[in-house]
Amino acid sequence: MKKTICQLENIYLKSFPAISTHEIGGFFVNLSKNLAPKYNCYVPLNFTEDCDVEKNIAACEEFFYENNQIPVAKVLSNTPHKLSHILEKRGYGFINKYYVMELDFKKFHHRPIIVKNIHYNGVINDEIIDAYLNITGENKEAIYKVLYNVKKEAICAYYTKSNLIKGTAISAICEDLINIAYVESCETSETEIRQAVVDKILQKAHERKLSHAYVRVKSTNRQMVEMYQGLGFETVYSYIYRQKN
Repeated sequence: MKKTICQLENIYLKSFPAISTHEIGGFFVNLSKNLAPKYNCYVPLNFTEDCDVEKNIAACEEFFYENNQIPVAKVLSNTPHKLSHILEKRGYGFINKYYVMELDFKKFHHRPIIVKNIHYNGVINDEIIDAYLNITGENKEAIYKVLYNVKKEAICAYYTKSNLIKGTAISAICEDLINIAYVESCETSETEIRQAVVDKILQKAHERKLSHAYVRVKSTNRQMVEMYQGLGFETVYSYIYRQKN
């Protein structure tokens, strides 16, 4: 049975949980201080039209302020327009939009990986996290907490050059799905490297007889969108982040 958007969001939260997660009136609140909005937002997974939306949003905002964070709402493409109107009225501005892209492994075609020195393992370790941090410059303490908070089985792929990791992809398996994230490279041929590490994960996931793979990519990053399309991914839904001004 094909999963709903809310089910897929729940699976993603289980795959890559925030440092702390709370539920406030049908909104799931994720908090991981010192990181990007995707780690610090509230999302309406159990939202209903008849609930007191304004009251629940106000409660979410209060929670963020108590934790010295600016409130950020994650609005799914299937969220009732009522919520978006309320957020606009409360002064929320647009940050960015993401596509959730899906690969059905029934349509997956194994192909040789041309890039050399692509490796994988089944654990998230310090070496891979440090390599990701060296590439992105994200907050070390927070990223360590987030990635070591992953309780699901992982498949990591990485590219090495001169015995140093120069490209990463980290994924987590939940139910019969795999969510792929943390895809980065610092090489000049970064698209080829990123494609190769993702392809490595897909091959291992296919061997495990998983049903689907999912990635999340910023809508303005056409290079990555096209890369995933070339690997067989299709957009199944989207979401936007809105931040209170």
